[in-house]
Amino acid sequence: FQYYVCASGDNLYVKSISNVKETDMFKNILEKTNSTPVENGIMATFNTHSDKEKVVNEIFKVLTRYSEYNKKIWRNNKIYCIEFNGYCAEGYVEGVENENYNIITVNIIRKCSQYKLQDLKSMVDKSLSGRKEKCKYFEYVKAKTQKQDVSSVNSEVKNILKCYGTSDIRTIALEEGYSSTAYTHKYEPIQSGIGLIDFNYAVVKYDTGTYIIMGTPEIMVTY
Repeated sequence: FQYYVCASGDNLYVKSISNVKETDMFKNILEKTNSTPVENGIMATFNTHSDKEKVVNEIFKVLTRYSEYNKKIWRNNKIYCIEFNGYCAEGYVEGVENENYNIITVNIIRKCSQYKLQDLKSMVDKSLSGRKEKCKYFEYVKAKTQKQDVSSVNSEVKNILKCYGTSDIRTIALEEGYSSTAYTHKYEPIQSGIGLIDFNYAVVKYDTGTYIIMGTPEIMVTY
């Protein structure tokens, strides 16, 4: 049974390779960096030859089955979209014509101080259950950390990723922070340059504080 040592700030701690792979990496990073979520989001997309309005309406009906939402419908020759917002979440379900098929996108966001990524994933999974098309997921969490120094927070996140056996961690400096890509081997990767990435995180400082934004396989929101 193998163990290895991970560094976190000034402390060293031992992690079981088996156990660390089983933990929720998003949640673990939030806990280790003492960060509080402000926004959770998930986007799922797939291609279909079925009628886009029919597919969008079917997904929306299941997605909003247990909660009340305000909705607005947008349509033209190429796009059919239902925007919605309510107490639990906000987002849209959209169908866009693209040559001989339609691109369906389900995007849902919850702004709160609790980690709700798995709840949102469950909602989307249920709305897409029974579909035969291959679906691609993008997940993200934006959180405010108690620490102000972006460099130390960035290093702390990097050390946590290394505990998961992460490879190819590449970091670039931003005007007010850092942005990094990595291959954790935990999520479906995408090609980036000459390598694969499945995780993207940024540590940035705003007037309101220091934030960590994490996404897989990449961050799909602006920061």
